[in-house]
Amino acid sequence: GGGAQNIVSTNAEYSSIGGGAVNLVGTNATASTIAGGYWNTNYSPYGTIGGGGLNTILDNAGNATIAGGYQNGIEANANDSTISGGDGNLIRRDSEDSLIAGGDSNLIHTNSPFAVILGGWLNQVVSNGSYGVVLGGRSNAASKYSIAAGWGARAATTNSAVFNLSLTGVPFQSLSNGQFAVNAPGGFTLGTNDPTTNTFTVAGHALVTGDLRVGGKLYGDGSALT
Repeated sequence: GGGAQNIVSTNAEYSSIGGGAVNLVGTNATASTIAGGYWNTNYSPYGTIGGGGLNTILDNAGNATIAGGYQNGIEANANDSTISGGDGNLIRRDSEDSLIAGGDSNLIHTNSPFAVILGGWLNQVVSNGSYGVVLGGRSNAASKYSIAAGWGARAATTNSAVFNLSLTGVPFQSLSNGQFAVNAPGGFTLGTNDPTTNTFTVAGHALVTGDLRVGGKLYGDGSALT
């Protein structure tokens, strides 16, 4: 390869550094690649760093990839995990097959295999949060088998989905397993995009098979009730 002050360490057979400066392939990092960039470090067998700066793949994170960006990291035993780019993103140890697609300061905690953060800022999948997903946004958190999106959404329970459409980022959290929770200050509509003065609007028929409890006024003359 080319560049300056790049090092492929001993026992790193079939490894290469394509260019850039002050990049390092560590000892025993067999068949690893750093394509370019600067101050990137790859300690893992079959690991790949495409470029960028100050990116790190630690040992025993086989087949891990950091495509680029700045100060991104994949820790030990996070095999087959990927950070596509962005700034300051981290996949912690034992979170194999996980993905951070981009964004800034996103974190997949330890022992969270198959977790996904698609982008945004300050999002996280919590420890032991396998298969947790953050779709994007800001300051969201997902736990095991859960989904979070918006700003300040906390899918804190298993198999839950939380969408926080808050304009101020006040946290909104699930309270039970299997919960679907939506905070929509501007109104929640189905089949229409006009909530008028109502918080919840349905355009069309609504079928209720259980009890219907109304805490406020019930409007209409009841002529359509059967």
